[in-house]
Amino acid sequence: MTLPPKHRDRGRRLANVATKQTKLYKETKTLGDLEQAVDLLRAAVEATPLDHVRRPKRLNSLGVSLGRLYRHNKSESHLAEAIDRGREATAIVSGSHADRATYLSDLGIAIWDRYHLTDSVEDLYEFLRLNRQALGNCTLDHPRRFKFLNDMGAGLGEQYMKTGSLQDLQDAVAFGQASVDETPDGHANQARHLANLSVAIGDRYLVNGSMDDLESAMFYAKTAVDKATANDRERGRYLNNLAIRYLERYIRTKSTIDWQAALDSGKAAVAATHSTDLERAVYLDNLAKCYHDRYKELGTSDLLEEAIDHTRAAMRESRVSQDHTNQARRSFNLGTTLGVRYKDSGQIDDLQESIGRIEKAVNRCPKNFPERARYLHDLGVDFYDRFQKQQDLHDVRLASPQGRDKAANIAIEQQEWQLAAAYLSECIDLVPKISSRSNSHDDLHRVLQQLSGLGSIAAWVYLRAGRSIIESLQALEQCRGIISSLIMDSRSDTSLLREAHPEIAARYCGLRDAVARRGLLNGGGTVSFEKNHYVSESLKLAHDLKSLEDLEVEIRKLPSFDRFQLPLTENEMLDLSKQGPLVSVNMTDYGCQAFLLANDCIRRVELLKVTSSDVIKHISWRVLKDELSSRDLKHILSSSQASQESKAHQDTSTQNAMIESMQWLWKALVQPILAEMGLLSQTVPPSSLPCLWWINSGEMALLPFHAAGSHGPESTENTLSHVSSSYIPTMKMLHHSRKRERAHRVIDKILVVTMLSPLLAQAPNTNL
Repeated sequence: MTLPPKHRDRGRRLANVATKQTKLYKETKTLGDLEQAVDLLRAAVEATPLDHVRRPKRLNSLGVSLGRLYRHNKSESHLAEAIDRGREATAIVSGSHADRATYLSDLGIAIWDRYHLTDSVEDLYEFLRLNRQALGNCTLDHPRRFKFLNDMGAGLGEQYMKTGSLQDLQDAVAFGQASVDETPDGHANQARHLANLSVAIGDRYLVNGSMDDLESAMFYAKTAVDKATANDRERGRYLNNLAIRYLERYIRTKSTIDWQAALDSGKAAVAATHSTDLERAVYLDNLAKCYHDRYKELGTSDLLEEAIDHTRAAMRESRVSQDHTNQARRSFNLGTTLGVRYKDSGQIDDLQESIGRIEKAVNRCPKNFPERARYLHDLGVDFYDRFQKQQDLHDVRLASPQGRDKAANIAIEQQEWQLAAAYLSECIDLVPKISSRSNSHDDLHRVLQQLSGLGSIAAWVYLRAGRSIIESLQALEQCRGIISSLIMDSRSDTSLLREAHPEIAARYCGLRDAVARRGLLNGGGTVSFEKNHYVSESLKLAHDLKSLEDLEVEIRKLPSFDRFQLPLTENEMLDLSKQGPLVSVNMTDYGCQAFLLANDCIRRVELLKVTSSDVIKHISWRVLKDELSSRDLKHILSSSQASQESKAHQDTSTQNAMIESMQWLWKALVQPILAEMGLLSQTVPPSSLPCLWWINSGEMALLPFHAAGSHGPESTENTLSHVSSSYIPTMKMLHHSRKRERAHRVIDKILVVTMLSPLLAQAPNTNL
């Protein structure tokens, strides 16, 4: 019997019929049955008074059914309506309502669907907030508690993808495990909960590399596939997750069996997924990566072609908007594989398309997107490759940090000083963040190799680019300071921070070590898994790098640390010269120069008679003979008797080479420097010599500037006759040493340790 529109029981009866229709849909999975259920629920809601006690339940049921309809037809209007009806339902019920937790959770699912459509972080945060409220409103024996736990775990896992927070990841695993433990065996959602737990543990494996985590993720992935029914709409997702676990194990073990299992599971995932499903493109992408990883192992072109074809298919079948970050990943993946093919084939068309695809990836992701830096890096590599092919300097301007040293060299060769200076500046800014003393010996050696010469070349280039002397000297000092801290960590910014603020120093070193371990200078060039299934190294790197930069800002607000990991200012440098002039000698393959700090000014002098080959030649004797103290040197060289007696300790050819080197060092370097500084005016050495600080690095640090010159009778053509020399690795180290407060105490004894000098009697009041 048809009830009239205003009948008071019309809403209840329509709702009952809709319930039966919904049950029928769950059995048939037929779109027509679902559409009828939605129509009946709309009519039931319309027939229900605004103040009716059943209105929230009917609104929620309509929202849930509209969400199901959206997952069938991908109609955004249905999704928007589902969210609106869900909001209405939750707004009506109070915090004590028995079904409030359910309504909050169901609204969260609609928001979750919209998040996957838009990639809006606000939707993700709302999803998490709704699920927290749902858990807070339900009892321990609530029949849907295990579902709330699962949704919370999935949301936290997604948030980890956005933030890189390890706490989010640990919480995702904990919630996922609790959900699996509480889900009844055979429940319709059991496979989903198992798969979500597998994803979270798999992400944790990517962080800690634990084989236990990988095997655990594999176990839950297999169990999810086993528990899923043949007509489960998410079966493709479970198979894709299993494919990823096999591929991760293949990367670890190189087992062909694992790779084949990954390929088979990936193909099955694509076959089990309807062409309209949003996730199908994801599965095609991951299948492409499976082929790409095998190509990297075998190098066969057919595998690379499969990777390219499947990535193109993923882009064709994608149902997300063009500015979605998943589209950016697909465009990047295609660009990367085309770049690989270019390196094999040399076909410029592959390189051109690679650049175009990666440019689209960069343009489609927000500036704060964690993987954007990686996209820019690979784009830069492609630009550099194209420059090598076409010699267009514009491509060098777009090269990545990894190739900046090469790019700078090219710019120098073409006398593009501004361009070379810009590249070198970016590299120097990056240096403090990738340098860690905790690296292995090999890693530390690699970092030192990368840093060696960077500051010297930058200082030389800056001057030709029109930058100031102070900027040039600061670049030189910054790189020298980092090298010094890596080798001995004494009087460095980090060691001082450790003394004054140990907890902050521990945080800083931990973040810096994490960045260094991920090899910021090495770059990527590998295809990434789709989000929700793989946490890329670049995401964790970007998060750690941002945290490191934020911490540096925090540290610079502390008293006495305003120049933390920054070079000294011009005034700070000049203050150092008040207690004696300073000389910083800079040697490059392009020339040699010295920065002179004295009399409240900084100037430079070009040392035209010095070449890098000269320096190498004149330090060669140091390899054969331990360094002599200046006093020993003067006595040995000035006395023929001493020369005869020292033959037991010194080979004649080595001694002659040393004498020649000391004379060259005086004429080519020390004499011009002292003359420029006005320190050669006296003809007779004064009773008190001015103190001069030498600041050198690289091969220059092996030259004994204090012993330069001729040391014959009455000779003043030597350093010892004009200045008293001291050495310091960097000006900042000298600054720290002088700034350090000295304890006010009376010292009546002092210990001086020195080596026994040949031909000299033991000094009085000394002990051997």
